[in-house]
Amino acid sequence: MNQGAQIIEFVNAVLDSVIAIANGGTAGVPKMVETALAASVPLLIGLLASLLGIGSLANNVKSVFHAVARPVNRAIDKIINFIARA
Repeated sequence: MNQGAQIIEFVNAVLDSVIAIANGGTAGVPKMVETALAASVPLLIGLLASLLGIGSLANNVKSVFHAVARPVNRAIDKIINFIARA
């Protein structure tokens, strides 16, 4: 059930981004794309853990990934801001 909610959240984030782009809005689109990608990460980790039968390991992997994701997200924000200014 939890994965179903995560899937819906991911699809909604992607659709919001597509709608914003279609309406000509560009200001918040990079953040929407980042949100959609961030929503997909726990879903993909959980799916892979389920397929491999290592569900308890998934929580450990998620916590490590979130710790690593913070600087990566900051770098992505800088790249997006640089591109937006160009």
